[in-house]
Amino acid sequence: MRDIDYALLWLSQQGYVDKERLAFIGYSYGGGVGLLRAFAPRTDERLPKAAAAILVYPDCGLGDPLKPAPAAQQPTMFAMGELDDWTPVKQCRELLGGARRTDWIESHVYPGAHHSFDALGLPVRYLDGVGNRSKPGGCCGAHYGANEGAWKAFVADTKAFLARHLAP
Repeated sequence: MRDIDYALLWLSQQGYVDKERLAFIGYSYGGGVGLLRAFAPRTDERLPKAAAAILVYPDCGLGDPLKPAPAAQQPTMFAMGELDDWTPVKQCRELLGGARRTDWIESHVYPGAHHSFDALGLPVRYLDGVGNRSKPGGCCGAHYGANEGAWKAFVADTKAFLARHLAP
């Protein structure tokens, strides 16, 4: 989380950056870390607050410390693949089931998409030996690979989300 905080701080100090329109994005495990930043209250008011957060197939298992009632600290978009068995949609739904500030939470689940749906050109594959914290005992196996339809929908959803929340 501190990496996000200090990246936002650095950006806010750049003359060409509008510090009122900062956003961050995190993918997979980085999406889980982004989840913690998006939902955990800031403890240092000297650090800038993001105006928006985007979490792409986030590891919502990292959000256990936020339970039972996570509260988004800024508008937050979740982008997940329906068939993701590495960072499953179910974990995020369970986490967000008791969420506060649901008006700041936007979720998109892309039909037929696996983990890494944005990796255009990468065929869907199954990695049988990869660690998978979403499975009993943390082992093993997960699918990943591109889904062009999901990618296109994600790009459109992201543009619309940012236009709504970062508009001047």
